[in-house]
Amino acid sequence: GTLPLDTTADYVLVSLDGDRAIHDRIRGPSYRRIMENIEASGHKHIYVQFTVNADNHHVMEQTVCELQRHSAIRGILFSLYVPYRGTNGEELTREHTDAVIDRLIDLKKRHPDFVVNTTAALRHLKRDDWERPTWINTCIYDGEVSPCCCREDIVTAEICADCQLAACVESYVIQRMEPSALLEYLRYAFGPSSD
Repeated sequence: GTLPLDTTADYVLVSLDGDRAIHDRIRGPSYRRIMENIEASGHKHIYVQFTVNADNHHVMEQTVCELQRHSAIRGILFSLYVPYRGTNGEELTREHTDAVIDRLIDLKKRHPDFVVNTTAALRHLKRDDWERPTWINTCIYDGEVSPCCCREDIVTAEICADCQLAACVESYVIQRMEPSALLEYLRYAFGPSSD
């Protein structure tokens, strides 16, 4: 999002981790530039990726309400912070994690067409009963094939076992062909706001 969003990609996912003050504290002073690039883009399928951590979980609801006012933003996907190798201190406690997921489920109920996370994936995330790594998430990063959406040099077996990345859980519910998740995805792909 800090660079112009001049692309023919089907979808654009831009990281924003809260309101301006919180985002800039976490990622450096970039919020204004990201929002300017979103508004200037003209792309019809821009989504926000919000990584929930100990410093920003308190502004999730406020951020949803704020971003919904921007017609250029089609929706928001929440992930929980994963402490990759070499990072720490931002992760939520288990108690906070459960409470945050409950709040995300509530946000999904209140904003079903804007919160992109599926209810099925959020429930699996809370129960911590999804398979990792998911075979559907194989990625290539700088020519290196990884069995997950994370590069092998930043993830360990322990980190993978505790993973809470939304993209991985969403992939899991799709690979299992969970009906409610499939219906939600079809609504996003072919819904009334789709071009």
